[in-house]
Amino acid sequence: MNTEAYPMRTRLSFALALLAILGCSLMSPRPALAQLPLPPLPGGLVVTMTSPASGSTVASTITVSASVSPLGVLVGGVQFKLDGANLGAEDRAAPYAVSWNTTGASNGTHTLRAVARDALGLHYSSSPVTVTVSNAPPADTTPPTVSLTSPGNGATVSGTTAVNATASDNVGVAGVQFLVDGAALGTEDTAAPYTVSWNTTGASNGSHTLTSTARDAAGNRTTSSPVTVTVSNAAPPTTTRFEESAATLSPAGAWTAINSAGAGATLSGDSGVYTSASGARASFTFSGTGVSWIGLPCEICGFANIYLDGALVATVDTFAASRPAASKAMFTTSGLTAGSHTLVVEVSGTQNAASGGANVVVDAFDVQGATSGGGSGKTRIEENNPSVIYAGSWITQTRSDLSGGSVVESSDSSGTASLTFNGTGVSWIGFRGPWAGIAQVYLDGALKATVDTYGPTEQAQVVMYTASGLAAGSHTVMIKVTGTWSSASSSAWVVLDAFDVM
Repeated sequence: MNTEAYPMRTRLSFALALLAILGCSLMSPRPALAQLPLPPLPGGLVVTMTSPASGSTVASTITVSASVSPLGVLVGGVQFKLDGANLGAEDRAAPYAVSWNTTGASNGTHTLRAVARDALGLHYSSSPVTVTVSNAPPADTTPPTVSLTSPGNGATVSGTTAVNATASDNVGVAGVQFLVDGAALGTEDTAAPYTVSWNTTGASNGSHTLTSTARDAAGNRTTSSPVTVTVSNAAPPTTTRFEESAATLSPAGAWTAINSAGAGATLSGDSGVYTSASGARASFTFSGTGVSWIGLPCEICGFANIYLDGALVATVDTFAASRPAASKAMFTTSGLTAGSHTLVVEVSGTQNAASGGANVVVDAFDVQGATSGGGSGKTRIEENNPSVIYAGSWITQTRSDLSGGSVVESSDSSGTASLTFNGTGVSWIGFRGPWAGIAQVYLDGALKATVDTYGPTEQAQVVMYTASGLAAGSHTVMIKVTGTWSSASSSAWVVLDAFDVM
């Protein structure tokens, strides 16, 4: 070992430092040696990063540290560098470290170094350390803003109207939920422009309160200031039910009466009629702005042609693989001009391939906006209605082809059946048979007709007597059993099935 080499190196290091202090340079315009990241010289400093390790992932606040090995030179301080910029202040005493709050740096790759300064001002750099910063985004505690833009406060609305809102958030709006009177209106709108369609006919007329609630992905929510509106919709037209007896059936003998038990489903008024005869018609004349035909779809039902005021408007397939629990609307039309109209249900006599028959069932008709005195609307009063008053001896019989499934009959010469009604007409619905007798019909106390109810074969739901054109108001019809019969009959029985009031 050359013992002279070390003093020579020391003298060289001192000479270089002296030149730097005096601001001299060996070769102008080279920078001062103190500014050069010189590799460690014998008698210089060795700087090593000790934490964090190169290739590590860091987050939050960590300690960045380095070690310095002095070789005959005093350490003046250590400056840590982050991507070439100072990280904190120079640490002038061992252990050399600095606290680094990584949240101030972007997520991703960054480079750390430690630069040591010796007492003569010379600088010595460590090897670089590469780390990956990975911090979770800061918690979002800022709620969004939201306001309703339409309808305006105090507005009057009707029909279907758009409800609109604007919303914003420091990160992003996740959705806006509209509310009416505190209940959700539609589903949350997750994309601008924020809007919902409100069918105000589902709300009562009067005052209602609209709001909108905006939320962000962090769950922050804001509810807008309320907007008060007045809903004003015209009242929907009233619907009046007319039983199948209000229709004119042609040919009458082609149609068969049926009750709920026979139909296997609940029928309106517990009665209806059906047929598969091609060309058979049920004609219903009414006054109103709309009408529905109430029928029964079934597995042996076929096509029906629908005529309105003489024009073919639809062909309805009444087939169903299984029968519903109750009769239902098979055809509906609305928006008609107020006044008299005629709806005809015509049996086509045909069916689709899946059906076992071509039957068509007529159960009732619903008239929208029905007006008094118009059309041929009738209200059926069954024989068991409490408004029918009986005297004498009457017995009840049940059968599927009867109106409501039942009748009363009497051969008692003191037997009477009376109905007081409000209307302009009335019909007595009875029964013909080879055992039927003679009855008298009184209207408002006056004898109006003597009716022989005999028939060579039994026939249900026969109109035995009709009075029409009466003055609007209260009237009383009475059926009186005479106890007599014609020579063709075998008995004096008189049957009451129902009354139709016009």
